[in-house]
Amino acid sequence: MGIARSISKILNPFSLSVTALVALLLTSLAVSLVNRIFRASYHLAAVTTLATVSIFAWGNTALPIVAVIPLIGWARYTLGEHSPAQMAAGCGFAIIACSASVYGFGLLS
Repeated sequence: MGIARSISKILNPFSLSVTALVALLLTSLAVSLVNRIFRASYHLAAVTTLATVSIFAWGNTALPIVAVIPLIGWARYTLGEHSPAQMAAGCGFAIIACSASVYGFGLLS
């Protein structure tokens, strides 16, 4: 019983998935509102949100996921879709929204 409870507490899939969905919703809302005035990268915002939730959930084990963020940024920049400021805005909004979501659900102690 003790091992099952420990595994459940560590993984807690329901709480983690709800947190990730709320973080994506907050990020989408923030980027949508900002995009009325300034164009922020939604692609980078979404990937940064998922990477940040993974870091909060699994710690250093999830660091390889972070390597995807610059790859997507490079692709968006190479295609001429976003400037560095627009990419930074997308990542910034994602980190703020994700941190608020993780803190709000009590996953951040």
